[in-house]
Amino acid sequence: MVPDTPSKRSHGSVTYYDRDSATRLSMILAHALAEVMDVDATEGEEVLYASVDPTSLDNLFKNQFDGTARDQGHITLTVDEYLMIVSSGGRIEITPQNNSEE
Repeated sequence: MVPDTPSKRSHGSVTYYDRDSATRLSMILAHALAEVMDVDATEGEEVLYASVDPTSLDNLFKNQFDGTARDQGHITLTVDEYLMIVSSGGRIEITPQNNSEE
Protein backbone atom coordinates (compact mmCIF):
# COMPACT_ATOMS: atom_id res chain seq x y z
CA MET A 1 0.00 0.00 0.00
CA VAL A 2 1.21 3.48 -0.84
CA PRO A 3 1.33 6.02 1.99
CA ASP A 4 -1.14 8.92 1.72
CA THR A 5 0.75 11.29 3.99
CA PRO A 6 3.67 13.41 2.86
CA SER A 7 7.19 12.59 3.92
CA LYS A 8 8.80 15.91 4.81
CA ARG A 9 12.37 16.54 3.82
CA SER A 10 14.50 19.52 4.70
CA HIS A 11 13.95 20.94 1.23
CA GLY A 12 10.50 19.73 0.27
CA SER A 13 8.07 16.86 0.43
CA VAL A 14 7.45 13.50 -1.20
CA THR A 15 4.03 11.89 -1.13
CA TYR A 16 2.22 9.26 -3.16
CA TYR A 17 -1.16 8.89 -4.79
CA ASP A 18 -3.12 5.92 -6.06
CA ARG A 19 -4.55 6.37 -9.57
CA ASP A 20 -7.45 4.11 -8.63
CA SER A 21 -8.34 6.14 -5.54
CA ALA A 22 -11.55 8.15 -5.36
CA THR A 23 -9.48 11.16 -4.25
CA ARG A 24 -8.70 13.41 -7.20
CA LEU A 25 -5.05 14.05 -8.06
CA SER A 26 -5.66 17.81 -7.97
CA MET A 27 -6.84 17.57 -4.34
CA ILE A 28 -3.84 15.48 -3.33
CA LEU A 29 -1.51 18.00 -4.98
CA ALA A 30 -3.28 20.96 -3.36
CA HIS A 31 -3.00 19.41 0.10
CA ALA A 32 0.64 18.41 -0.40
CA LEU A 33 1.46 21.92 -1.64
CA ALA A 34 -0.34 23.49 1.33
CA GLU A 35 1.66 21.35 3.74
CA VAL A 36 4.97 22.36 2.15
CA MET A 37 3.88 26.02 2.11
CA ASP A 38 2.70 25.70 5.74
CA VAL A 39 -0.75 27.11 4.91
CA ASP A 40 -4.26 25.68 5.08
CA ALA A 41 -5.55 23.43 2.31
CA THR A 42 -7.85 26.10 0.86
CA GLU A 43 -4.90 28.40 0.22
CA GLY A 44 -2.98 25.50 -1.32
CA GLU A 45 -5.90 24.91 -3.69
CA GLU A 46 -6.03 28.59 -4.68
CA VAL A 47 -2.29 28.71 -5.43
CA LEU A 48 -2.36 25.46 -7.42
CA TYR A 49 -5.53 26.26 -9.37
CA ALA A 50 -4.18 29.70 -10.32
CA SER A 51 -1.34 27.89 -12.11
CA VAL A 52 -2.95 24.81 -13.64
CA ASP A 53 -6.42 23.52 -14.55
CA PRO A 54 -7.50 20.98 -11.89
CA THR A 55 -9.61 18.95 -14.33
CA SER A 56 -6.61 18.53 -16.62
CA LEU A 57 -4.55 17.34 -13.66
CA ASP A 58 -7.24 14.85 -12.67
CA ASN A 59 -7.36 13.40 -16.20
CA LEU A 60 -3.62 13.37 -16.83
CA PHE A 61 -2.85 9.80 -15.77
CA LYS A 62 -6.31 8.25 -16.13
CA ASN A 63 -6.67 5.30 -18.48
CA GLN A 64 -6.93 6.09 -22.17
CA PHE A 65 -10.29 5.86 -23.94
CA ASP A 66 -9.58 2.25 -24.96
CA GLY A 67 -8.80 1.31 -21.34
CA THR A 68 -5.02 1.23 -21.79
CA ALA A 69 -3.23 2.46 -18.68
CA ARG A 70 -1.14 5.61 -18.86
CA ASP A 71 1.50 4.09 -16.65
CA GLN A 72 4.59 5.84 -17.97
CA GLY A 73 5.62 9.45 -17.82
CA HIS A 74 5.64 12.42 -15.54
CA ILE A 75 4.80 16.09 -15.49
CA THR A 76 6.87 18.88 -14.02
CA LEU A 77 5.11 22.06 -12.91
CA THR A 78 6.26 25.28 -11.36
CA VAL A 79 3.58 26.50 -8.98
CA ASP A 80 4.25 29.73 -7.12
CA GLU A 81 7.84 29.20 -5.95
CA TYR A 82 7.67 25.39 -5.89
CA LEU A 83 8.73 22.71 -8.35
CA MET A 84 6.23 19.84 -8.49
CA ILE A 85 7.09 16.55 -10.18
CA VAL A 86 4.21 14.09 -10.55
CA SER A 87 4.83 10.62 -11.98
CA SER A 88 2.32 8.22 -13.44
CA GLY A 89 3.58 5.67 -10.91
CA GLY A 90 2.15 7.72 -8.04
CA ARG A 91 5.11 9.71 -6.73
CA ILE A 92 4.71 13.44 -6.02
CA GLU A 93 7.74 15.53 -5.14
CA ILE A 94 7.45 19.20 -4.19
CA THR A 95 10.60 21.26 -3.77
CA PRO A 96 10.98 24.97 -3.04
CA GLN A 97 12.65 26.78 -5.96
CA ASN A 98 14.52 29.06 -3.58
CA ASN A 99 16.36 26.88 -1.08
CA SER A 100 18.18 29.77 0.62
CA GLU A 101 17.70 30.05 4.36
CA GLU A 102 16.34 33.30 5.76
